[in-house]
Amino acid sequence: KLEDDGQGDEPSRADVPLHLLAEFSSASLDRWQPVILDEERRCFSLHWPKAIPEGLSRSYFQRLLDVAPWVELRNTKGTSVTRSTCWYATGGCTCDYTYGQQTRVTNAST
Repeated sequence: KLEDDGQGDEPSRADVPLHLLAEFSSASLDRWQPVILDEERRCFSLHWPKAIPEGLSRSYFQRLLDVAPWVELRNTKGTSVTRSTCWYATGGCTCDYTYGQQTRVTNAST
């Protein structure tokens, strides 16, 4: 667990290293397209278009749909699904996924 300084900001990647898959990829960094690069929250998402063949990509995606522990998140009235999510963390992390003021999804430790 990262230390909380009371300001809500996460430590920088320089202070507490966090390595991104793109940094270890055989492809040059310019092949990866950033989707989310939020240093303050240590939240990153990068996309490498056509990194794997389309058929294999569909197979992996279908497996995620079938096997991952998806949780439907509902609006405050509980009348409709606003999104579905699943949350994994490794390396002893006990972080839960939160949205707003409530913990919504408990870590499905891998």
